[in-house]
Amino acid sequence: MKRTIYASVSALALLAATPAFAGDNTSTVSQAGTNSSASVSQGGDNASSLITQGVFGDSNTAIVNQDGSLFGDGSTIDQEGSDNYAAVTQSDDGSECVFCSFEAPMDTSSITQGGSYNSATVTQTTSTFQAPTNSTVDQSGWFNTADVTQVDDSQNSSITQSSDGNYATVSQGDPAKAPDDESWGNNSTINQHGYGGHYASVTQTTLENSSSIDQDGFGNSATVMQIGDEGTGANISTITQAGAFNDATVTQTGDFNGSTVTQSNVGNYANVNQNGIGNGSTVEQSASYSDYFSDGSGIANVTQVGNNSASDVNQSGANDVATVEQLASNNGSGVTQSGEGDFTHVRQAGGGNSSVVVQ
Repeated sequence: MKRTIYASVSALALLAATPAFAGDNTSTVSQAGTNSSASVSQGGDNASSLITQGVFGDSNTAIVNQDGSLFGDGSTIDQEGSDNYAAVTQSDDGSECVFCSFEAPMDTSSITQGGSYNSATVTQTTSTFQAPTNSTVDQSGWFNTADVTQVDDSQNSSITQSSDGNYATVSQGDPAKAPDDESWGNNSTINQHGYGGHYASVTQTTLENSSSIDQDGFGNSATVMQIGDEGTGANISTITQAGAFNDATVTQTGDFNGSTVTQSNVGNYANVNQNGIGNGSTVEQSASYSDYFSDGSGIANVTQVGNNSASDVNQSGANDVATVEQLASNNGSGVTQSGEGDFTHVRQAGGGNSSVVVQ
Protein backbone atom coordinates (compact mmCIF):
# COMPACT_ATOMS: atom_id res chain seq x y z
CA MET A 1 0.00 0.00 0.00
CA LYS A 2 1.28 3.47 -0.84
CA ARG A 3 0.36 6.68 0.94
CA THR A 4 1.27 10.20 -0.15
CA ILE A 5 1.46 13.23 2.10
CA TYR A 6 1.67 16.77 0.79
CA ALA A 7 2.07 19.77 3.02
CA SER A 8 2.39 23.47 2.34
CA VAL A 9 2.00 26.08 5.07
CA SER A 10 2.26 29.82 5.63
CA ALA A 11 4.27 31.83 8.16
CA LEU A 12 4.95 30.15 11.50
CA ALA A 13 2.62 27.26 10.69
CA LEU A 14 3.54 23.85 12.03
CA LEU A 15 2.40 20.56 10.56
CA ALA A 16 3.33 17.22 12.04
CA ALA A 17 1.95 14.15 10.30
CA THR A 18 2.67 10.63 11.51
CA PRO A 19 0.46 8.19 9.65
CA ALA A 20 0.23 4.57 10.73
CA PHE A 21 -1.04 1.97 8.30
CA ALA A 22 -0.32 -1.46 6.91
CA GLY A 23 3.36 -1.81 6.26
CA ASP A 24 4.37 0.21 9.36
CA ASN A 25 5.61 3.19 7.33
CA THR A 26 5.99 6.49 9.20
CA SER A 27 6.35 10.09 8.08
CA THR A 28 6.86 13.27 10.08
CA VAL A 29 6.82 16.73 8.49
CA SER A 30 7.52 19.87 10.53
CA GLN A 31 7.28 23.28 8.85
CA ALA A 32 7.77 26.61 10.61
CA GLY A 33 8.85 28.98 7.85
CA THR A 34 6.84 30.34 4.91
CA ASN A 35 6.08 29.08 1.40
CA SER A 36 7.78 25.73 1.88
CA SER A 37 6.53 22.42 0.48
CA ALA A 38 7.05 18.79 1.40
CA SER A 39 5.97 15.67 -0.47
CA VAL A 40 6.37 12.12 0.88
CA SER A 41 5.47 8.89 -0.93
CA GLN A 42 6.23 5.56 0.76
CA GLY A 43 5.49 2.01 -0.33
CA GLY A 44 6.61 -1.35 0.96
CA ASP A 45 7.32 -1.92 4.65
CA ASN A 46 9.07 -0.19 7.54
CA ALA A 47 9.92 3.05 5.72
CA SER A 48 10.52 6.20 7.74
CA SER A 49 10.79 9.82 6.69
CA LEU A 50 11.53 12.96 8.72
CA ILE A 51 11.38 16.42 7.12
CA THR A 52 12.12 19.57 9.12
CA GLN A 53 11.82 22.99 7.51
CA GLY A 54 12.90 25.48 10.17
CA VAL A 55 11.48 28.75 11.42
CA PHE A 56 14.16 30.83 9.68
CA GLY A 57 13.80 28.97 6.37
CA ASP A 58 11.47 30.08 3.58
CA SER A 59 10.57 28.67 0.16
CA ASN A 60 12.21 25.29 0.71
CA THR A 61 11.22 22.16 -1.22
CA ALA A 62 11.60 18.57 0.02
CA ILE A 63 10.56 15.47 -1.93
CA VAL A 64 10.85 11.87 -0.67
CA ASN A 65 9.97 8.72 -2.62
CA GLN A 66 10.67 5.41 -0.88
CA ASP A 67 9.69 1.89 -1.87
CA GLY A 68 11.56 -0.51 0.38
CA SER A 69 10.10 -3.99 0.12
CA LEU A 70 12.42 -5.68 2.61
CA PHE A 71 13.57 -3.75 5.70
CA GLY A 72 12.39 -0.35 4.47
CA ASP A 73 14.23 2.88 3.80
CA GLY A 74 15.06 5.81 6.05
CA SER A 75 15.28 9.46 5.02
CA THR A 76 16.01 12.63 6.99
CA ILE A 77 15.87 16.12 5.48
CA ASP A 78 16.63 19.22 7.58
CA GLN A 79 16.29 22.59 5.84
CA GLU A 80 17.14 25.55 8.05
CA GLY A 81 18.10 27.99 5.30
CA SER A 82 15.93 29.34 2.48
CA ASP A 83 15.26 28.43 -1.16
CA ASN A 84 16.77 24.97 -0.80
CA TYR A 85 15.80 21.88 -2.79
CA ALA A 86 16.18 18.30 -1.57
CA ALA A 87 14.98 15.14 -3.32
CA VAL A 88 15.45 11.54 -2.15
CA THR A 89 14.47 8.41 -4.08
CA GLN A 90 15.19 5.03 -2.48
CA SER A 91 14.15 1.48 -3.33
CA ASP A 92 15.24 -2.16 -3.21
CA ASP A 93 14.36 -5.23 -5.25
CA GLY A 94 13.27 -7.38 -2.32
CA SER A 95 16.26 -9.70 -2.39
CA GLU A 96 17.17 -11.48 0.81
CA CYS A 97 19.61 -9.63 3.03
CA VAL A 98 21.89 -12.58 3.76
CA PHE A 99 24.32 -10.55 5.85
CA CYS A 100 21.73 -8.68 7.91
CA SER A 101 21.08 -9.85 11.45
CA PHE A 102 18.86 -6.86 12.27
CA GLU A 103 15.86 -5.18 10.77
CA ALA A 104 17.45 -1.84 9.89
CA PRO A 105 16.66 0.41 6.92
CA MET A 106 18.10 -0.96 3.70
CA ASP A 107 18.86 2.54 2.35
CA THR A 108 19.44 5.60 4.50
CA SER A 109 19.77 9.20 3.38
CA SER A 110 20.48 12.31 5.43
CA ILE A 111 20.38 15.80 3.90
CA THR A 112 21.12 18.90 5.98
CA GLN A 113 20.84 22.31 4.35
CA GLY A 114 21.84 25.07 6.75
CA GLY A 115 22.68 27.54 4.02
CA SER A 116 20.47 28.85 1.23
CA TYR A 117 19.92 28.20 -2.48
CA ASN A 118 21.37 24.70 -2.22
CA SER A 119 20.29 21.63 -4.19
CA ALA A 120 20.72 17.99 -3.16
CA THR A 121 19.47 14.96 -5.09
CA VAL A 122 19.97 11.41 -3.81
CA THR A 123 18.94 8.26 -5.68
CA GLN A 124 19.67 4.85 -4.13
CA THR A 125 18.61 1.50 -5.57
CA THR A 126 19.65 -1.57 -3.60
CA SER A 127 19.65 -5.05 -5.12
CA THR A 128 20.95 -8.65 -5.01
CA PHE A 129 22.59 -9.88 -1.77
CA GLN A 130 21.66 -6.75 0.04
CA ALA A 131 23.65 -4.85 2.60
CA PRO A 132 22.70 -1.31 3.66
CA THR A 133 23.56 1.70 1.48
CA ASN A 134 24.06 5.15 3.03
CA SER A 135 24.28 8.74 1.83
CA THR A 136 25.01 11.92 3.82
CA VAL A 137 24.86 15.44 2.37
CA ASP A 138 25.62 18.50 4.52
CA GLN A 139 25.33 21.91 2.85
CA SER A 140 26.01 24.83 5.19
CA GLY A 141 27.18 27.19 2.45
CA TRP A 142 25.15 28.85 -0.32
CA PHE A 143 24.51 27.94 -3.96
CA ASN A 144 25.88 24.42 -3.67
CA THR A 145 24.84 21.38 -5.71
CA ALA A 146 25.18 17.73 -4.65
CA ASP A 147 24.07 14.76 -6.75
CA VAL A 148 24.39 11.16 -5.47
CA THR A 149 23.44 7.99 -7.37
CA GLN A 150 24.11 4.58 -5.83
CA VAL A 151 23.07 1.14 -7.10
CA ASP A 152 23.87 -2.45 -6.08
CA ASP A 153 24.44 -2.53 -2.29
CA SER A 154 26.78 -1.61 0.57
CA GLN A 155 27.63 1.80 -0.93
CA ASN A 156 28.57 4.78 1.23
CA SER A 157 28.75 8.42 0.20
CA SER A 158 29.46 11.56 2.24
CA ILE A 159 29.41 15.10 0.81
CA THR A 160 30.14 18.19 2.93
CA GLN A 161 29.87 21.65 1.34
CA SER A 162 30.64 24.38 3.87
CA SER A 163 31.64 27.11 1.41
CA ASP A 164 29.71 28.60 -1.52
CA GLY A 165 29.18 27.71 -5.17
CA ASN A 166 30.47 24.14 -5.03
CA TYR A 167 29.41 21.19 -7.19
CA ALA A 168 29.80 17.54 -6.22
CA THR A 169 28.57 14.41 -7.95
CA VAL A 170 28.96 10.79 -6.85
CA SER A 171 28.01 7.71 -8.86
CA GLN A 172 28.69 4.32 -7.27
CA GLY A 173 27.74 0.92 -8.60
CA ASP A 174 26.82 -0.14 -12.12
CA PRO A 175 23.25 -1.09 -13.13
CA ALA A 176 24.65 -3.57 -15.67
CA LYS A 177 26.81 -5.33 -13.04
CA ALA A 178 24.38 -5.16 -10.13
CA PRO A 179 22.38 -8.30 -11.10
CA ASP A 180 25.61 -10.30 -10.71
CA ASP A 181 26.57 -8.41 -7.53
CA GLU A 182 29.77 -7.09 -9.11
CA SER A 183 29.75 -3.40 -8.14
CA TRP A 184 29.13 -3.21 -4.39
CA GLY A 185 31.07 -1.90 -1.39
CA ASN A 186 32.31 1.46 -2.67
CA ASN A 187 33.06 4.43 -0.43
CA SER A 188 33.31 8.11 -1.34
CA THR A 189 34.03 11.19 0.78
CA ILE A 190 33.98 14.75 -0.59
CA ASN A 191 34.74 17.79 1.57
CA GLN A 192 34.51 21.23 -0.08
CA HIS A 193 35.43 24.21 2.07
CA GLY A 194 37.64 27.31 1.95
CA TYR A 195 36.38 30.05 -0.40
CA GLY A 196 34.34 27.69 -2.58
CA GLY A 197 33.77 27.36 -6.30
CA HIS A 198 35.08 23.78 -6.30
CA TYR A 199 34.16 20.89 -8.59
CA ALA A 200 34.35 17.22 -7.58
CA SER A 201 33.22 14.12 -9.46
CA VAL A 202 33.54 10.49 -8.34
CA THR A 203 32.58 7.44 -10.42
CA GLN A 204 33.17 3.97 -8.98
CA THR A 205 31.65 1.04 -10.86
CA THR A 206 33.54 -2.01 -9.63
CA LEU A 207 34.07 -3.63 -6.20
CA GLU A 208 35.16 -2.07 -2.89
CA ASN A 209 36.83 1.05 -4.20
CA SER A 210 37.55 4.04 -1.99
CA SER A 211 37.82 7.73 -2.89
CA SER A 212 38.57 10.77 -0.75
CA ILE A 213 38.54 14.37 -2.05
CA ASP A 214 39.32 17.38 0.16
CA GLN A 215 39.18 20.82 -1.45
CA ASP A 216 40.26 24.00 0.32
CA GLY A 217 40.94 27.40 -1.22
CA PHE A 218 39.05 28.44 -4.35
CA GLY A 219 38.08 26.99 -7.71
CA ASN A 220 39.77 23.59 -7.51
CA SER A 221 38.68 20.63 -9.65
CA ALA A 222 38.98 16.90 -8.92
CA THR A 223 37.76 13.91 -10.92
CA VAL A 224 38.08 10.27 -9.84
CA MET A 225 37.11 7.30 -12.01
CA GLN A 226 37.67 3.82 -10.61
CA ILE A 227 36.13 1.56 -13.18
CA GLY A 228 36.77 -1.65 -15.08
CA ASP A 229 35.55 -5.15 -15.82
CA GLU A 230 33.51 -7.41 -13.56
CA GLY A 231 35.42 -8.83 -10.63
CA THR A 232 37.91 -5.96 -10.36
CA GLY A 233 38.22 -3.26 -7.74
CA ALA A 234 39.74 -2.42 -4.35
CA ASN A 235 41.38 0.71 -5.75
CA ILE A 236 42.12 3.72 -3.53
CA SER A 237 42.33 7.38 -4.52
CA THR A 238 43.09 10.38 -2.31
CA ILE A 239 43.09 13.97 -3.62
CA THR A 240 43.91 16.94 -1.38
CA GLN A 241 43.77 20.43 -2.86
CA ALA A 242 44.54 23.82 -1.34
CA GLY A 243 45.19 27.12 -3.07
CA ALA A 244 43.32 27.95 -6.27
CA PHE A 245 42.54 26.59 -9.72
CA ASN A 246 44.28 23.26 -9.24
CA ASP A 247 43.11 20.32 -11.36
CA ALA A 248 43.51 16.60 -10.65
CA THR A 249 42.16 13.61 -12.58
CA VAL A 250 42.66 10.01 -11.46
CA THR A 251 41.59 6.98 -13.52
CA GLN A 252 42.20 3.48 -12.15
CA THR A 253 41.12 0.22 -13.74
CA GLY A 254 42.11 -3.14 -12.36
CA ASP A 255 42.77 -4.19 -8.77
CA PHE A 256 44.54 -2.84 -5.69
CA ASN A 257 45.88 0.32 -7.33
CA GLY A 258 46.57 3.36 -5.18
CA SER A 259 46.89 7.05 -6.05
CA THR A 260 47.62 10.09 -3.88
CA VAL A 261 47.57 13.63 -5.31
CA THR A 262 48.39 16.67 -3.15
CA GLN A 263 48.19 20.15 -4.69
CA SER A 264 48.79 23.54 -3.10
CA ASN A 265 49.31 27.09 -4.37
CA VAL A 266 47.97 27.97 -7.83
CA GLY A 267 47.23 26.34 -11.16
CA ASN A 268 48.75 22.88 -10.84
CA TYR A 269 47.60 20.01 -13.05
CA ALA A 270 47.89 16.27 -12.41
CA ASN A 271 46.63 13.37 -14.50
CA VAL A 272 47.11 9.80 -13.20
CA ASN A 273 46.10 6.74 -15.20
CA GLN A 274 46.76 3.26 -13.79
CA ASN A 275 45.65 0.03 -15.45
CA GLY A 276 46.70 -3.24 -13.88
CA ILE A 277 47.21 -4.71 -10.42
CA GLY A 278 49.00 -3.26 -7.42
CA ASN A 279 50.34 -0.04 -8.95
CA GLY A 280 51.05 3.00 -6.79
CA SER A 281 51.37 6.68 -7.70
CA THR A 282 52.14 9.76 -5.62
CA VAL A 283 52.02 13.30 -7.01
CA GLU A 284 52.85 16.32 -4.85
CA GLN A 285 52.69 19.79 -6.40
CA SER A 286 53.42 22.99 -4.49
CA ALA A 287 54.50 25.40 -7.22
CA SER A 288 54.56 29.09 -6.35
CA TYR A 289 54.96 32.29 -8.33
CA SER A 290 58.37 33.38 -9.59
CA ASP A 291 59.97 36.31 -11.40
CA TYR A 292 59.97 34.33 -14.64
CA PHE A 293 56.70 32.37 -14.59
CA SER A 294 53.55 34.21 -13.55
CA ASP A 295 51.14 31.27 -13.33
CA GLY A 296 53.14 29.20 -10.84
CA SER A 297 51.90 25.91 -12.19
CA GLY A 298 53.25 22.39 -12.31
CA ILE A 299 52.12 19.71 -14.74
CA ALA A 300 52.36 15.99 -14.00
CA ASN A 301 51.17 13.12 -16.20
CA VAL A 302 51.56 9.56 -14.90
CA THR A 303 50.61 6.43 -16.86
CA GLN A 304 51.22 2.95 -15.48
CA VAL A 305 50.15 -0.16 -17.38
CA GLY A 306 51.02 -3.54 -15.91
CA ASN A 307 51.45 -4.73 -12.35
CA ASN A 308 53.31 -3.63 -9.23
CA SER A 309 54.89 -0.47 -10.58
CA ALA A 310 55.48 2.68 -8.51
CA SER A 311 55.81 6.35 -9.42
CA ASP A 312 56.60 9.37 -7.26
CA VAL A 313 56.51 12.94 -8.64
CA ASN A 314 57.35 15.95 -6.47
CA GLN A 315 57.18 19.42 -8.03
CA SER A 316 57.91 22.59 -6.05
CA GLY A 317 59.25 24.88 -8.80
CA ALA A 318 57.22 27.06 -11.14
CA ASN A 319 56.23 25.67 -14.54
CA ASP A 320 57.77 22.26 -14.08
CA VAL A 321 56.56 19.48 -16.38
CA ALA A 322 56.89 15.76 -15.63
CA THR A 323 55.62 12.87 -17.73
CA VAL A 324 56.04 9.30 -16.50
CA GLU A 325 55.11 6.29 -18.63
CA GLN A 326 55.65 2.81 -17.22
CA LEU A 327 54.21 0.32 -19.66
CA ALA A 328 55.13 -3.04 -18.11
CA SER A 329 55.36 -4.56 -14.64
CA ASN A 330 57.66 -4.01 -11.65
CA ASN A 331 58.97 -0.62 -12.71
CA GLY A 332 59.92 2.25 -10.40
CA SER A 333 60.25 5.97 -11.09
CA GLY A 334 61.09 8.96 -8.90
CA VAL A 335 61.01 12.56 -10.18
CA THR A 336 61.86 15.60 -8.04
CA GLN A 337 61.69 19.08 -9.60
CA SER A 338 62.53 22.11 -7.45
CA GLY A 339 63.86 24.48 -10.10
CA GLU A 340 61.84 26.62 -12.50
CA GLY A 341 60.79 25.50 -15.96
CA ASP A 342 62.15 21.97 -15.60
CA PHE A 343 61.05 19.24 -18.01
CA THR A 344 61.23 15.47 -17.49
CA HIS A 345 59.95 12.59 -19.59
CA VAL A 346 60.45 9.07 -18.25
CA ARG A 347 59.38 6.14 -20.42
CA GLN A 348 59.97 2.55 -19.33
CA ALA A 349 58.49 0.03 -21.75
CA GLY A 350 60.07 -3.10 -20.34
CA GLY A 351 59.77 -4.68 -16.93
CA GLY A 352 61.88 -4.39 -13.80
CA ASN A 353 63.36 -0.96 -14.59
CA SER A 354 64.18 1.85 -12.17
CA SER A 355 64.67 5.58 -12.77
CA VAL A 356 65.44 8.57 -10.54
CA VAL A 357 65.48 12.17 -11.81
CA VAL A 358 66.34 15.20 -9.64
CA GLN A 359 66.24 18.71 -11.10
